[in-house]
Amino acid sequence: MPIYEYQCQVCEQQFEEMVRHAESEEVHCPRCGTDEVSRLFSLFGVGPATGATVDSAAVGDSHSCGCGGCTCGRA
Repeated sequence: MPIYEYQCQVCEQQFEEMVRHAESEEVHCPRCGTDEVSRLFSLFGVGPATGATVDSAAVGDSHSCGCGGCTCGRA
């Protein structure tokens, strides 16, 4: 079953829900219980292939996320 992201139109809570058919299944906000929710556009992540490694020397000082909040230790 796919996981969709939603936002409540009443309390603005963002949440994820596993649904069989996004168009036909009624989704309720876990905070306030309303069914007035909007499905959000989501990004997805893809991890490295099994057995793949990252060469830390290749990464070097090219780190440039700039967010200051990641857990890479270089922020």
